[in-house]
Amino acid sequence: MVSSETTLFDLSVYDGSGKLIMVAGVKGHPFNKGDLVHLRKMLNRFHEPVPFAMLVNADSIRIFRWDGRKISKPLCVLPTQQVVKYYSPSYDREQLSEFFLVTSIESWLRDLNSHWKSESPPYAECLKEIGLLPLMEGGFTEREVIETPTY
Repeated sequence: MVSSETTLFDLSVYDGSGKLIMVAGVKGHPFNKGDLVHLRKMLNRFHEPVPFAMLVNADSIRIFRWDGRKISKPLCVLPTQQVVKYYSPSYDREQLSEFFLVTSIESWLRDLNSHWKSESPPYAECLKEIGLLPLMEGGFTEREVIETPTY
């Protein structure tokens, strides 16, 4: 049986009260203009604006602000390799898979939420400066944001 559910994003981040504060899409290809169009289209599907969105590929992590109508220019552009290497020292860019990338970014986001590995995870200061890190404190991360159509 084919599922009628649609995966909107690869990762979701919630604050301590369970409110969705960021969604993330992880891609195995370089970014193109269509990625931002798609991101905006997917963000429009939520009833309430999700304040932050993240696009990740093998080269960079880009974090945007969303106000329900407009998406900002990237607030932070971080090197993916530096984040991934912190959680997987044997990282080899040539053998990078989308699954590995999702898992590594999820580890980083969970560390930012709960400090399971470090009191100061990579690029925490950048996330603090844009107002994302304080929202993440005490929150949690989940894989896949799924939309189930209503009939």
